[in-house]
Parts: sequence; structure tokens; C-alpha cells
Amino acid sequence: MFRRNVPAAPDTLAPPELADELLDLKAAVAELTVRERELKDALIASGITEVEGERARATVSTHERTTLDVEAAKEKLGPAWCRRHSTTKEQTVVRVSARKRVD
Repeated sequence: MFRRNVPAAPDTLAPPELADELLDLKAAVAELTVRERELKDALIASGITEVEGERARATVSTHERTTLDVEAAKEKLGPAWCRRHSTTKEQTVVRVSARKRVD
């Protein structure tokens, strides 16, 4: 899964190594996210509401969640209202993707 058993401190890696390790981590996180969903689904399907393991306690609960249909709000309230009630912040984004192999 990971290329290193003990990750090097980021400040000791060259930028190409940072990019490669970031790609490795993203792949590992994707696999772990799938496994997390499988385990959660199994707990939900079991019908239990709580369970104690040797190292963890898990609970299953149901609650309501309200979401706002942003597109409908924009249409109903108009673009000027939406601009007045919106905030814009600068953010920095790092994206990583596998390089195409050139043989």
C-alpha cells in the first residue's frame, strides 16, 4: 500500500518525492474509505445500536438532516440577493494525479 514503512518528514523530501508520496497516500485513503463504508454498512445491516470491541465502541443511530437546495434558492431569491449573502475566501488547492507512463 505505502512505498515507505516509516514516512520521511515532508521537509526532507524533494518536491517530486512529495508528489509521489501524496499520490500513494491518496490511493491508500481511497482503499480505506471503501473498507470504512463496508464496515459501517455491516454494522447498520446487523441491526445493533451499539457494540463494544476490544479497542473500540461503535454506535449506530439515525437522525434527520436538513439541506438547502442552493440552486432553487438562487432561482427564487435572485442572483443579487445571493451575492449579498455570500462570502468569498481565497484558498490554496493541491491536486495530484498519476502520470501517464511513457515507455
